[in-house]
Amino acid sequence: MLVGRETELSVITSALNDAQAGHGSSVCFTGPPGIGKTSLLDAAQANAPEFRTLRTTGVPGEFAIGHAGLADVVTPLRPWLSEIPPPQRAALDSALGWSTAEPQHERFLVSAATLSLLSTAAQQQPFLVLIDDLQWVDPGSLTVLLFVARRIGHDAVAFLMAQRDGTTTAELAGINQFRLSGLSADQSAGLLKEHRTAPGVVARLVQESAGNPLALLEAVRQLTPEQRRGSAPLPPVLPVGERLTEAFLDDQGNLSPGARRAATIAAAAMDPAAGPVVAALRAERIDADAALTEAEEASVLIVAGGTLTFRHPLIRAAVWQRASPGERREAHAALAAVLQGRPEQCIRHRAEATIGFDDQLADDVTRLAEQERSRLGYAASSSLFERAAQLSKSPVKATDALASSTEDAAIGGDSMRARALAGQFDTINSGASPQARARILLGLGFLEQNAGSVPDSATLLQQAADLGTGTVRLRALVELAQVNYRLGSARGVADAADALAAVADPTDPEQEMLTRYTRAAALAFNGQWEQARSPGLRALELLESEPALQDDPRYLVIALLTAGWIGEPTRALTYLDRRLD
Repeated sequence: MLVGRETELSVITSALNDAQAGHGSSVCFTGPPGIGKTSLLDAAQANAPEFRTLRTTGVPGEFAIGHAGLADVVTPLRPWLSEIPPPQRAALDSALGWSTAEPQHERFLVSAATLSLLSTAAQQQPFLVLIDDLQWVDPGSLTVLLFVARRIGHDAVAFLMAQRDGTTTAELAGINQFRLSGLSADQSAGLLKEHRTAPGVVARLVQESAGNPLALLEAVRQLTPEQRRGSAPLPPVLPVGERLTEAFLDDQGNLSPGARRAATIAAAAMDPAAGPVVAALRAERIDADAALTEAEEASVLIVAGGTLTFRHPLIRAAVWQRASPGERREAHAALAAVLQGRPEQCIRHRAEATIGFDDQLADDVTRLAEQERSRLGYAASSSLFERAAQLSKSPVKATDALASSTEDAAIGGDSMRARALAGQFDTINSGASPQARARILLGLGFLEQNAGSVPDSATLLQQAADLGTGTVRLRALVELAQVNYRLGSARGVADAADALAAVADPTDPEQEMLTRYTRAAALAFNGQWEQARSPGLRALELLESEPALQDDPRYLVIALLTAGWIGEPTRALTYLDRRLD
């Protein structure tokens, strides 16, 4: 069943009804690759059992073969050949090689013969003529078939055609043209329903693909379950598959090296501003104006108002997929070199361009990851920490970054990736410090609590608490208290609260907040609601007054639960509203 094509299907139904009533019609659907043109032709054929279907598809390799497409359409009509006028029959026989007569190249006679042949056959049953990829039908066939399509007004024949955007066929004058647009977010959600894709992810996919159905399906099939549900970041460039890559780059094969370089750098850029791309091109001594003009004339880029955008979002994906790994790194390096004044963008491009160790860059990426926890969330910070680990020559820094990556992946809900990172940690970093191992165990314990076995989580968190020090130990004990709450063990929650109080630094606001929260939880779970009020209020006060705690997403749950322990859930609204904003 086609999704979001009700209007187009009604156009097809109308054309078929008209043909059955003896009023021939012709419609040409246009649109970019993957938009669903062929699917509409298939739907027309499936919904017209009373019609006899004649079909041809343009093929680039047959573009120079005269009348290849015409042969597909008229060969099934040969039984009626004897009923058309002899001069027309002779011309058609000659054009298609059905006779040994001297070839006749009278285009009018060939066209008239095809019209007569189809009109004669349609007296017995209605015919549906489907022509796909009109832009690649050989010129001789195209002239004849469109001649007929414009003149079947009194015959039981429906012509339905499909042509790709960016091509011009002058002979389409007089034929009803209908351009296909991309699917809306709601329509795309229906298309991807079986793939269980979160609404926010669907919205991003629609934005990146302009609602192209084939691109949506190709991309979602290559995403992990975590990416589909929104707990893992999507690839920077949508993976649209080889078919669409080739289709969207068919007409760009003749670009000069400078124009191709301009397109690749534009695809690597993280915003549409033209300035960095132009500066990067000029730094490589490429004539930026000429390169961008050529790319624009080839319908790859649109240059307007100081911005560079791709004519279609999928062209960016196609350009990026076609570029070699070396060309991608070079594009990122070129942008990093001209973005020294924009540290965050510069660091990201440097990280993508670098092969091997770079401790200074690893430190820069680590700092950026720490900033992104609150701004973009744990999925983003986890990816950056993983890159920092890869860049770090120091085993200590590498294991610490990998631990952060694992922990943040778990908190972000990317269970598959968190487990993979933990496995990498055990394989490569067997000599890691107890604190780093404690952080890995903390992340896995959190993961088991929320997406696995709660009893197993208790074991992992206890190990993390035993190995870790400082805030790591405290956070492990807080999670352990939560696990015991879920397991129904009031004694376990109280033991975790006692262990926190024994090791916490009361001068550290974060540690005091965690201690007070856990004590409030233990008292409330034991039915001591009045006694829970004082530590609970202090925990909320610290969450609201300390800048480092105010916007830490890890403590959203603590804010909500603490308000419950003290019996005043509305106290969490301020914190909740700010985090939602």
